[in-house]
Amino acid sequence: MPYRGPERPRLRPVEIVPVGPGGSPGFVLSDPGRVAPQPMVLSPGALFVLRSADGEHTLREMQADVARATGRIVPFEQIENLLQALDEQLYLDSPRFDAAYRVMRDEYLSLPKRPAMLAGVSYPSDPTELGEYLDGLFTGPDGPGRPDMRSSRDDVCAIMVPHIDLRRGGRAFAHGYKALVEGTQAEAFVVLGIDHSGSGKPYMLTDKDFDTPLGPLPTDKAMVARLRELAPPEALGDECVHRSEHSIEFQAVLLRYLYPGRAITAVPILCGSLQEEVPADTAPIERPEVAGFVDALAKVIGGSGKRTCIISAVDLAHVGRRFGDNVRADDGLLRWVEQEDRAMLDAVAALSADALFRSIEKDGNRRRVCGYPAIYTMLALFERDEVPSPRSGAILAYGQSPEEETDSVVTFASMAFR
Repeated sequence: MPYRGPERPRLRPVEIVPVGPGGSPGFVLSDPGRVAPQPMVLSPGALFVLRSADGEHTLREMQADVARATGRIVPFEQIENLLQALDEQLYLDSPRFDAAYRVMRDEYLSLPKRPAMLAGVSYPSDPTELGEYLDGLFTGPDGPGRPDMRSSRDDVCAIMVPHIDLRRGGRAFAHGYKALVEGTQAEAFVVLGIDHSGSGKPYMLTDKDFDTPLGPLPTDKAMVARLRELAPPEALGDECVHRSEHSIEFQAVLLRYLYPGRAITAVPILCGSLQEEVPADTAPIERPEVAGFVDALAKVIGGSGKRTCIISAVDLAHVGRRFGDNVRADDGLLRWVEQEDRAMLDAVAALSADALFRSIEKDGNRRRVCGYPAIYTMLALFERDEVPSPRSGAILAYGQSPEEETDSVVTFASMAFR
């Protein structure tokens, strides 16, 4: 079919997952932002075309690139057909995608609440079943036991918990949230999640309440509004990123479950890349928009008059074929990943944003620690006078979730900061 998209096609930020033994049969293309209507299954050869879909190459130049990489000439018509299919399925940065995104964005912004997108998928949608399921995370094997809801301690300034699917990392969630419930009397929770869509901005805010099967978690609209006033405009991205992002949704479910009758609020913040447009050896805080946002958030926390606790909703390493590595996720690799993870977590426990930065940048974030922006932001906040600063952090749980079918692993941890 004739290609009718941009002259120099650009692939949107997507997830590419190999399928089959050794990845030979092909791969699945999916959209973390959930704008594309469905995943696409493509052949291995199509990957060479996608590598040149960077907005810099014409179709003829892409054909030449594929020939240089593979040693064979792919018929021009096949490249046209592939790119046309990608455009129709909204995987290209194009007018077709822009129009679809505007419709989706307008629909989302008109909603009174941010919907529970993963209810019935990653956790039960029935309130009773959900309560029983979450109970089991605390009381089941390797769980920390039920939190003492009567605790009067108030020494936990922050926790770090996973955002991996609850079915894979639920026990680690439970360890972090038990420490939270038993260690803080906070009324407002600043939740730092991760933007997996690659929107390009450091931070995304929303003032929508988060719906859950157990009832909505209210967003602190006054704190969000004040943060919008104080933060540099160039630091803030599109609120619509919250629509499909799961990292804060899981935290909303757990907060609503643990505090069913208590008046609490959340300040939902998605963190994107902090290394855009700066040299690799430049710390994120040296970006004016990052420093300005951290300063603004510190002022909002300090001026709110509310007891506030920070929740960093993060995962750690992403290694293996699923993420583009030509390695086996065997015992040796898993041991190496854990060793590197724990060395990084030592920097986090020491509350050093700079040490975390150097731990990540020493190898160009080889392990793809996706939670880095949120962890760094939390540690930078601790360095501001307006924010209560803990003395140290402690690891409560560490886990690895191997995925045999893609020969990959995702790691995660829970920590408490007192």
